[in-house]
Amino acid sequence: RDYKVTGVQTCALPICGYFLPGGRVRKMLKRAVERGVEIKLILAVESDVALQRNAVQYLYEWMLRHGIKIYEYIPSNVHGKILIADRKMLLLGSYDLNNLSTFTNIELNLDIANADLASAFQKELELVAESDCRLVTMEELYRRNNPWKRFKYWALYQIVKSFFVMATWLARADEDEYQ
Repeated sequence: RDYKVTGVQTCALPICGYFLPGGRVRKMLKRAVERGVEIKLILAVESDVALQRNAVQYLYEWMLRHGIKIYEYIPSNVHGKILIADRKMLLLGSYDLNNLSTFTNIELNLDIANADLASAFQKELELVAESDCRLVTMEELYRRNNPWKRFKYWALYQIVKSFFVMATWLARADEDEYQ
């Protein structure tokens, strides 16, 4: 969804169930922050896929270092996906910001260009971030992650990333077989 991420001017507020962006998406997020875009992520503390949840922890330091705000949703697992851009564009659906959604899964998003609706959703998500989430800071991240946990998150990230690469490669090989 390059055009959505790069076109954002003021604020991107995604909520994702399985947030594990690849290198290309991370570069786009970094460039957006450098342009002055405020990016706030709402990510669940709990997940039905513990391996993925632990893998994303590896990216927390990178995201915080590049000015991306992380809010951890405490009450329950999050499976829905929402992205709000500039209080004008609202994307709702099943698409996760990872390579499985991009290349292998059948995903569906509804892109709504309606400033009133996008603004209302953003206000609601900002209330959720304030009331049901905890803001992750670099200090808090270092306090809760000892060297063993950082190594574990790195190792799990490598495993999940390898799985994503293999799944993408296999999906493309299957595609070639049927053409």
